[in-house]
Amino acid sequence: MASIKDIAKALGLSVSTVSLALNDKPRVSKETRDLVKAKAKELKYVKSGIAADLQRKRTNLILFIVNDASRSFFSTIINHLQRATSAFGYDFLICTTYGNQNATAERFIKEHRADAIIIYTSTVADDLIIENAREDFPIVVLGREVTGDYVYCYNYSNTQEPLSTTEYMISQGLRKIAFVKGSSASLGTSRTFNKYKKSLEDHQIPLNQNWIFDAGGSSYRHGYEITEKMIPIISELDAIQYSTDDIAIGGMLCLKEHGIHIPEDISIAGKGNIPESNFISPSLTTSGATKEAYLFYEGLVHYLILMIEKSDEYAAISMQLAHFLSHFNSEEQLIIRESVKKPIF
Repeated sequence: MASIKDIAKALGLSVSTVSLALNDKPRVSKETRDLVKAKAKELKYVKSGIAADLQRKRTNLILFIVNDASRSFFSTIINHLQRATSAFGYDFLICTTYGNQNATAERFIKEHRADAIIIYTSTVADDLIIENAREDFPIVVLGREVTGDYVYCYNYSNTQEPLSTTEYMISQGLRKIAFVKGSSASLGTSRTFNKYKKSLEDHQIPLNQNWIFDAGGSSYRHGYEITEKMIPIISELDAIQYSTDDIAIGGMLCLKEHGIHIPEDISIAGKGNIPESNFISPSLTTSGATKEAYLFYEGLVHYLILMIEKSDEYAAISMQLAHFLSHFNSEEQLIIRESVKKPIF
């Protein structure tokens, strides 16, 4: 991590001049201030008391940045991450960006307030990640590709799902299937939507744009409210594929309040296999990761902490982590329950 002395040495200026320039003091010309700030950015200097402390010692903290930690989908992931960090004697902190409130997350990243960061949201900009990742501050990005030094990605492209929920509903004779998207910041929404479109295409079922809805979020409330708007066309549909279990459950509550029976009048499927999906009535047909797949998160923490603690072996461990991320197969399973209507032969 660069210091004021490093900037001064690089520019051939005194430490006091650099300090004045970084603090926008008028005693230093604008030209010099701009020059110093440009060099500070190049050297990735961070003006922060906490950042200064980090030059002397580690934080023993792993940070997890997610859009909405209150979603049941993340509870199991968080549990595995927390258990793994605790086993190594590290602290685990969750930072949310819900409602595009990114300021705290950005500050943590810019000021390097952790030993490593795991990001599972699309709301953190690629440039911010690339500019701040470094050997002593590795960043792992889940769900998308970000290319940069000391940035490691896992986009779930190796996920194996024998039969998607949409595919299953089609196999049960259902063809008029609407789709409800969750939060635009949810990385799973686009993957589930792509599987939905592919399932329709594979069975030569036209994609009806009038049956694609955006809930604007991934809570029960969002599911309830968007389904309320769908009530006038429910009679046209055989089924609804929701992008998450949370909004599916909210939608089911809305349908039941309107006297619409599930699955007799309409079939419902979700995604994620959250605990609540098995307890709502009727129980929700969904898909989700197997128990073994969640071991991925423990393995991820293991490699990150090795990188932090064995800096002299950084190159070798970095290659091991990259190999782990590129070869791990995250297996999913279809969970057939009561919310999808069975064919009558």
